[in-house]
Amino acid sequence: MNELYKKKVYAYVTREKEENIQLLVHTHRDVPEAGVQVPGGTVENGESLEEALLREILEESGLKHIAVEDLVADELIYVKEKDEYQKRYFYHVTLTTDVKEEWSHTIACAGEDNGLVFCYKWIGIEEGLSLAGKQGAYVHHIAAAHKI
Repeated sequence: MNELYKKKVYAYVTREKEENIQLLVHTHRDVPEAGVQVPGGTVENGESLEEALLREILEESGLKHIAVEDLVADELIYVKEKDEYQKRYFYHVTLTTDVKEEWSHTIACAGEDNGLVFCYKWIGIEEGLSLAGKQGAYVHHIAAAHKI
């Protein structure tokens, strides 16, 4: 990549259930040490941030009926394990239809994630603060907007 950093997008997919705001999270079925995460990934060459976000959500969860609400935050970080800088963009995304409480989704893509199985569930938005890789760093912005 010719850029100084890799662009990454992350989706805080939320829904309201019984007057509570819930956050969609997943674990890797075969890689439990990866921890609890939100859908997201690398922006490909030629993609806009929102195009990458929608593609990653579809690839990783199978969800199609979603609405991108807004950009919550962005940050530039150094990832020591990968020896690279990443510009990370966190978006608030909502559902436009109902979905199951829990499901598994097998990724089908051309990249290294092909064949991985992600196990999805909904958690209270305040629980999202303990996500892997500091992915929960900006969940509190959504919680504050909903006055949780």
